[in-house]
Amino acid sequence: MNINNFGPFNSEIWGSVSDILTLIVTTIGSILVLATLREQRRINNQQIEINRLSMEKDRRDIRPFFKIKNPRYYPNDLIFVCEIYLTHAIASTVQFIDKTPDDITINASVISKIGWDINETNTIHIKKSKIDGPLLMMEIRFHDEAGRVYSQFLRLVHNQFSLSLPLLVPIEELYPRRNGLG
Repeated sequence: MNINNFGPFNSEIWGSVSDILTLIVTTIGSILVLATLREQRRINNQQIEINRLSMEKDRRDIRPFFKIKNPRYYPNDLIFVCEIYLTHAIASTVQFIDKTPDDITINASVISKIGWDINETNTIHIKKSKIDGPLLMMEIRFHDEAGRVYSQFLRLVHNQFSLSLPLLVPIEELYPRRNGLG
């Protein structure tokens, strides 16, 4: 008696067919798994972009924004006065950093402040010692509610105030590398 005899089915032929069918099914399964992984990578990349846009929207929603109102110039005394107020969100750790030449003096009611509420106003007085002096530049550095650091620049050029848009301060500027310490 032959144990490989299955009646009308020859085991040598049908065993080879079984091996070929296993190979075909494995190949089709591998192709489908590869297609699934490619689709998953595409979905992951889309999710990364959605998260990036969501974080940018969140950053913009809580970004403080200082503005100028009531700029005045008193030519007889060479004094400029403006009011700076906060719009859109709360700012914390507000600092006014003087970046002006020596012939200009700045008197602000607040030079640094722990917190600054929306629509809160502070007045800045600038006295120039000569008419044709260089421009005034003052950096306003502050934190948003999430702790990100921004800066805006107050400029006085040709007797006109301007205030830049708030810019995120690069981490390298906040924590500079020390010589040879990595």
